[in-house]
Amino acid sequence: MENEDPTEVAARLEAELVELRQDLWRARDAVIGATATAGSYRARNKELEMLVHQLRAEVARLDRALSDRGGPDLTAKLKRAARDPAAVARRLLR
Repeated sequence: MENEDPTEVAARLEAELVELRQDLWRARDAVIGATATAGSYRARNKELEMLVHQLRAEVARLDRALSDRGGPDLTAKLKRAARDPAAVARRLLR
């Protein structure tokens, strides 16, 4: 290395610097893209949380309406349907 021409060393270092700068810009672009994606996932998660809340409220409302009529507990029916959906389908097809 001591015998290298300073111009060649400078050219090699300049090329390495250009490559490192390009790597840095690519990494920066990847971070910006990941941040945007994370933001859209957070927004979608919030929408889904709101939907779950609405569905729970609706199930509770229906459960109260059924229990006021003296009917079976809606929550119990939903649990049975989740455990054995084929039985629920057969019952509906009768």
